[in-house]
Amino acid sequence: MSRYLLMAALFFGCGAALACQSYNAGYNAALTRGREATAISTLHQIARDQHAYSTSNRGEYGTFQQLVHADFLESALESDKPKVNDYVFTMRLTPKGRGYAEGLVQH
Repeated sequence: MSRYLLMAALFFGCGAALACQSYNAGYNAALTRGREATAISTLHQIARDQHAYSTSNRGEYGTFQQLVHADFLESALESDKPKVNDYVFTMRLTPKGRGYAEGLVQH
């Protein structure tokens, strides 16, 4: 009898361990998707705010610091290469004032 109880406990223990691994994998995938969605949303925000900034600044685009000081971007983006959820944003302004988000690097 105790042999059957031991086998049942082992069976349920293995099942629980596999369920936890599956849950963790799904949880990590959801976190990654959430971070990616936040990065994409931030890029869209930067593009909209650059357009608004250029409209009020004679067609000139701004750096991250200029956009934050003009109250277009949130203060979390106030640096040369702001980092949001493990993504580093960079921006390069060309001499004619055409700014663009150059790209993302995940760290």
